[in-house]
Amino acid sequence: MLELYHNDMSSCAQKVRIVLAEKGLEWKSIHLNLRKGESRTDNYKKINKNGVVPTLITESKEIIIES
Repeated sequence: MLELYHNDMSSCAQKVRIVLAEKGLEWKSIHLNLRKGESRTDNYKKINKNGVVPTLITESKEIIIES
């Protein structure tokens, strides 16, 4: 299953959610609180070195960091 690290207020993440919905794809939501700095943690930066959302992880574990 696809995993999407995102935040509701991110317009870039919103674009990805729209595409996933339009394609009817199932995905796991991993919501990050940007105000609390959850995108800047060491664990998240191992996934996305830029520390931004969105990050999409495919079923084959490919990491896509651009909307």
